[in-house]
Amino acid sequence: MEQVKINTSKTVSLTLPSDPTGNSVSVSVYHEFGDLVYGPVAATRVSSGVYQLSLGQQASGLYILNSAGIHKIKFDYDFSGPDYTQYQYLNVFTPYIEESEFFENHPELEQDFGNNFEYFAKRARNAINTFCGQSFDYYPNKTLTMNGNNSSSMRLPIGVADLYEVVS
Repeated sequence: MEQVKINTSKTVSLTLPSDPTGNSVSVSVYHEFGDLVYGPVAATRVSSGVYQLSLGQQASGLYILNSAGIHKIKFDYDFSGPDYTQYQYLNVFTPYIEESEFFENHPELEQDFGNNFEYFAKRARNAINTFCGQSFDYYPNKTLTMNGNNSSSMRLPIGVADLYEVVS
């Protein structure tokens, strides 16, 4: 699964053996919590059987990939009758520290590690997440529904900044 930094652009592509009916490929993007993030929209035909969609910044100024987590990209198309669906997955992550800030704090490391910052940052983030048993990513405006099974306490799978409703 490809890793994509939060609030950045990403172009996704679908390659088929030939063009589908009407040269039409529909794309929808879903967050792992089930929310429809974007779409359905038509992908752009780049060449015979190749379709792309840029997941960039919306007119609102917000990026489409503005929430951490697994994003499912759903491609729908048909070949003279039967409908087909293919999926791609992106893991959108929140960096714990930006490269510029890190090397501002540790300029002595920039010469030796500057070219490999993303590599080491990803491994450090994964080690922290594994050790803590959770991620510290950003999930704005997401709905999380959990069944408490009548227990007096419940562990949350992600950190919660704002809790709007608890239903018994």
